Amino acid sequence: MENGGLNSGKVSLLSAAFLLAACSLVYELLIAQVVSVFAGNTVIWYSLTIGIFLVGMGIGSFAAAPILVRRSGSVVLFWTEAALCALGALSPYLLHFCALTVLWFSAADEWVVGGAAFFLPAAVLILLIGLLTGIELPVLIERAASKDSGGRLSPSKLLAADYFGSLVGALAFSLLLWPNFESTEIAVGAAAVNLMVAMVLTASPKRTNGSLLRIACAGVLGGVLTA
Repeated sequence: MENGGLNSGKVSLLSAAFLLAACSLVYELLIAQVVSVFAGNTVIWYSLTIGIFLVGMGIGSFAAAPILVRRSGSVVLFWTEAALCALGALSPYLLHFCALTVLWFSAADEWVVGGAAFFLPAAVLILLIGLLTGIELPVLIERAASKDSGGRLSPSKLLAADYFGSLVGALAFSLLLWPNFESTEIAVGAAAVNLMVAMVLTASPKRTNGSLLRIACAGVLGGVLTA
């Protein structure tokens, strides 16, 4: 097949960009919804969540270049998705824990003051997930430019897959996931997709100390998600 066509390597990268973008939108909307349930102002907290998330993505995109100089794209992608998997799956639990802690130690009229123990961890969580999301696309673009993709894949196609994935993630969350599943179930499902994509894209027949560590990490994360 000619380089201009879509071979298996290119399809894998486009599918990865699509799925990872969908998962990131699900995380973003899920956190915004959970925060707004506790805080009581949907407009403000959706706006702040999107803003903080985008700032995190910008920082992640900026940080991706120096990271890729020191580490291979496969290694960076796996550990990025592993961290995103763990944070994404735990995010509803962490938010509920922080909210219950504030409610336990604060009177009703002290929520705004004592609520910093909820809002600050929520903002840090959103920022970290945005940062990890921002690293994903530069790594995929770097990989698309290499021979690993089975021929060069233009960044515009990856960006298109990313945008379409974001749309599907937003529609899936609002029309399918939130009306039918608990927040913890949604988070675990998206985290499982992150982990699956990482394992597929970074799989290698060669066994080294680094690859064995990644396999062990994937096994632990898979066990946690199953539990």
